[in-house]
Amino acid sequence: MLGYRLLAWLYWGADRTQSFSLRRKILYVNTVALLGVLFMLGFDIAYVATGNAALVASIAIHLPAFAAAITTPYLNRRGHYTLARWVIALTLTGMVSATVAIVSGSYLNLHFVFIAIAMIAVVIFPLRDRVSTALLVLLNFGAFAWCAWIGVDPDPSLYDLPHRTVALFKAIYVGTMIFTVLFVAWLGEFATYHNEQELESLSGIDPLTQLPNRRRIMQRIAERLVASRRLGEYGGVLFIDVDNFKTINDVHGHDAGDLLLREVALRLRTSVREMEMAARLGGDEF
Repeated sequence: MLGYRLLAWLYWGADRTQSFSLRRKILYVNTVALLGVLFMLGFDIAYVATGNAALVASIAIHLPAFAAAITTPYLNRRGHYTLARWVIALTLTGMVSATVAIVSGSYLNLHFVFIAIAMIAVVIFPLRDRVSTALLVLLNFGAFAWCAWIGVDPDPSLYDLPHRTVALFKAIYVGTMIFTVLFVAWLGEFATYHNEQELESLSGIDPLTQLPNRRRIMQRIAERLVASRRLGEYGGVLFIDVDNFKTINDVHGHDAGDLLLREVALRLRTSVREMEMAARLGGDEF
């Protein structure tokens, strides 16, 4: 139930547009907002566990960021897509900047997160917003460069942390950056594949057999029902499936199963008249 709610939350606003590109951007923005909430919660728990006064005090910096990240999907749901992008991008940049300036400095490698934010900006903003993307990329890479080469002094109490704890935080911050970049890249592939599947469905052609798909045949049946009522005609629908198809896939592999489905489709296509339609409903069903 929780997983379903989170998935629905990620798609808030995507159902209000027909643009596949915009849907993908909305998914990116909502996902980044969710990751931000989860990472901040994880960091806050770790800060409390250390008992370090500076780290515990830095939790207050996260509170406005929590509110902004949770608000982002609501903005998308209301159709404020551009505002949602800016809110999450500036929130993450501002939260990391404040934490680096006030608490961690360059000591714990938190500034590596600026790299992830810069790459996220490239993903969440559309190509036409090149100026916005460039500004955010320069801002975050500039902040990273300042921390890495010039350096920012941390709160002195951080020097009281054990060396192992310091090393762990450094690894976690760098790992967070790497994970975020890889996850957003994977999400892009997932969204692209999903969009391609939708486009194939909308085209009305099954990509494997080149027969009309379920969507197309259901439209055809609906049209014929209307015509039959008006003209007093009758028609028929024949439903067939391939016996033991699962066994064929299990024994000979999916390539053999695909070859069989193509052969069935070819025979059906050559067996129907021009006024009739053969279609693949899905799986081994025709």
